[in-house]
Amino acid sequence: MRQRICLQLLVLAVGLGAIAASALSASASPQQDSSRLLRAGRDFQTLGRLEMRDRPRAVTYRDAISALGRPSTCRLVGSPTVAVATWRAIGVRLELVTFGGMPRGRTGCNTPGRIMISTASVTSRSWETEEGLRIGDTSVDVRSLYPGAIFKSRPSMYGFPAPAYWIVHVRQRCVIGICSSPYKTAPRLIARIRNDRVTAFYFPVGAQGD
Repeated sequence: MRQRICLQLLVLAVGLGAIAASALSASASPQQDSSRLLRAGRDFQTLGRLEMRDRPRAVTYRDAISALGRPSTCRLVGSPTVAVATWRAIGVRLELVTFGGMPRGRTGCNTPGRIMISTASVTSRSWETEEGLRIGDTSVDVRSLYPGAIFKSRPSMYGFPAPAYWIVHVRQRCVIGICSSPYKTAPRLIARIRNDRVTAFYFPVGAQGD
């Protein structure tokens, strides 16, 4: 009888130890916060809960407000169809464009459903990529986490920032601009570099309406 009780106590102790070890491991490796995660691939670009896309339906400024809340500011850039919206508290800036025009008296800032996200940038360290890269990390960190990253020392003809690493990029058919070959490498997520550190993340979205 005494041996049976001792055996039961031993089994219970082992079980409790396993549970404690599991809990400790979980606390040492916390899950990434999806609301502050930057993701990109061939067919997707996401800034937290904001899914940015050009097709089949371009993402709009209204979608951004639904996902991120009201911005700190929205200002026009020389035209009712070009605007910049900024969320200062979370370090997000969206460049908004539409080629579809605006009704008389309306602008991209007060008609968010008719203007699209052309580019998005992030400057707060509260954000991180899927591989764990953050603002303030070094070029060494970039190359370690993204060994396939392409370094660009100068801005491209499309206005992508530099110096920078194209940390997520794809090969796609060249249909716009000067095409020296049928396919080109296009960035999906860019890490801007200054003084050897990441200072911003940049999404070239390209949704500009018709």
